[in-house]
Amino acid sequence: MPISARLGSIATTAQRVMATCAAGAGVGLILFGELGARFDQRLLLLGSLLAFGGVSPWIALTPGLETMVVQRLLQGAAGSAATVFAPGMLRALYDDHGAIRALGLLGSIESLVPALAPLAGLWLIGLGGWPATFKETGGLSLPSHSRSRAAV
Repeated sequence: MPISARLGSIATTAQRVMATCAAGAGVGLILFGELGARFDQRLLLLGSLLAFGGVSPWIALTPGLETMVVQRLLQGAAGSAATVFAPGMLRALYDDHGAIRALGLLGSIESLVPALAPLAGLWLIGLGGWPATFKETGGLSLPSHSRSRAAV
C-alpha cells in the first residue's frame, strides 16, 4: 500500500514528516551538546546510533501520520549525536594535519549525503516500497558486529 493511501495527502504528509525530522535534529543537537558535557560521548554516540536503528524500522510499521510524526521526531533527535561528537572525536584521534584531513573528509561526506540520499531512497522505494527505506536505514545503523551476528 502506498504511503499516500496509508497516511493521507502526500504533499502534506511529506512536509509534516520532513519538518518534524528536522525539528527533532535541532532538539537533538542541543540535547547532545548538553549531555556530552556531562557524560561519556562515546556511550552517548553508541546509544544514539542504537536508538536511530531502533526507531527506523518501527517507522516502516507505522499505522498513521500522527505516529509517524512522533517517530520522525525521535529519529531526527537520535541521528544528531554524530554531528555533535564526531569533530571532537576526530580532533582527539589525530594530530593537527590528520585532524584537518579527517574533518575535511567528514565535511565532504556530510555535504554529499543529503544530495545522494534521495537517489538511494528512490531506488529502495522501487525495490520494496516506502517502508524499505526505513528498514534499510535501521539495518545499516546497527553496529557491524551486530549485523554479522544477525546474518549467522
